[in-house]
Amino acid sequence: MLESVPNARVTLESGFTTVRDAGVYRALNDIALRDAINKGYIVGPRACSVAGAYITVTGGAGAMTGQAPDVILPGICTTAKRTAPGKSGRKSVS
Repeated sequence: MLESVPNARVTLESGFTTVRDAGVYRALNDIALRDAINKGYIVGPRACSVAGAYITVTGGAGAMTGQAPDVILPGICTTAKRTAPGKSGRKSVS
């Protein structure tokens, strides 16, 4: 996140007072930056919308494969059993 601190200042000084984010590689860094700007710790533009993580299809360019072990995304169960595509993992009832 520290790399984004000077960029936030430059963005504001360039005249952009409000920005929108479509997702970051390191999930939730944009949220941390937004919160730091809102609390006055960092100089930067107001972030009206931040994604937290890329919005993508499974296996798409923004898929979180090889995710860093210290990143835990809210609402994601890490113990779920994976099934083959098109299979629900449920047994049919006859």
